[in-house]
Amino acid sequence: MANNKSSIWQGQPRLPDYQTIAAMAPTPCDDIAPMKDAVRRILRINDEQLALNRYRWYNLPHGLNSQLIERVLYYRGRGMFLYIEPLDQFAFLPYCLDGTIDFYGRYLGAKPLPFLGADELKSENGKTMEAVLTSMTRQPVYDLNLDPAITDEALTQKCVLLTDYCKQLSQTVQPRATLNEGLIDIESNIVPYVNTLLSNSTGISGVRVNGDDEAASVAAASDTVNLAALNGKRWLAINGQLDLQELGSSASAMRVQDMLLSMESLDNIRLGTFGLENGGIFDKKAQMLEVEASVKGSGSSLVMDDGLFQRQQAADLFNSWFLAPMGVDPQFFVTVDINPTVAGLDTMDGAIGTGYTDNKQSTQTSQSTEDNE
Repeated sequence: MANNKSSIWQGQPRLPDYQTIAAMAPTPCDDIAPMKDAVRRILRINDEQLALNRYRWYNLPHGLNSQLIERVLYYRGRGMFLYIEPLDQFAFLPYCLDGTIDFYGRYLGAKPLPFLGADELKSENGKTMEAVLTSMTRQPVYDLNLDPAITDEALTQKCVLLTDYCKQLSQTVQPRATLNEGLIDIESNIVPYVNTLLSNSTGISGVRVNGDDEAASVAAASDTVNLAALNGKRWLAINGQLDLQELGSSASAMRVQDMLLSMESLDNIRLGTFGLENGGIFDKKAQMLEVEASVKGSGSSLVMDDGLFQRQQAADLFNSWFLAPMGVDPQFFVTVDINPTVAGLDTMDGAIGTGYTDNKQSTQTSQSTEDNE
């Protein structure tokens, strides 16, 4: 028995699976600034919820849904639609360059990558049979298919690329999860600052204690005061030759209302990055008319339209290269639209359509098809 255990532990070296460890024991809040860390996590979840629910996909094939596609775009910035023959289903996965680029900088070859998962195919008894994605290379398509007779070639060799927003100079798109990090970090500072102002009307004071020289104590006091502001601490012991004095006098002049208005403005900027309707980055008077407020606010419709254009263009290519050659009826083609709640059209009485779920057709789509006919 001991020999068997020894043979197990003396196998090939491998790195520990930190993702599994983190899932079994979730990381607690930061010990240095727990309040800031807690607020930051709340804003991070809210940021993901806004991103994942802006658009609705309809008539998606088995294995795909709206939130899965939007999650890949949120954390990776881009993904590819492809057919995986061993699994007999379509997938939407991140990708990397595999080959060369054309004179527009577009990929001529792309390789799918796992999304927070394993690249392997298991048998019925649980044994690993083969890696699925490692050997795959797909040719991206950028124009509609003009030969509807192509079926097998399109399924096994072609793919459709999709980015969360319009490409920059490079084909690499920065994910939303990293783009909004700066705003989320600043917003998470404001709530602890507000807590400090509410609990300490005179700011933060330091108490002199015997210790190192004054220069070192000033630097230590600066760092300590910053942490105290994030944690709502009032009295601090500073190791140095500093007299008892006010270290937060400048902060006491700012009202709590001013800080909350600053947070509201920052949050409106974050909403604007998603193309969601927001109140702008300024203080609007209470007596301002509704029309004036709407004019001075920001709907950011062009940002939302940009994301919709990227998604609908990918859906059209997907229908042209994959569904049309398979003989799928056009009324069951994949479509995408702005979430009715975001668009302000959701009356909660079913008037927006039955296509709220991924495997059903949108009545908006069918209605537009009848109008075109």
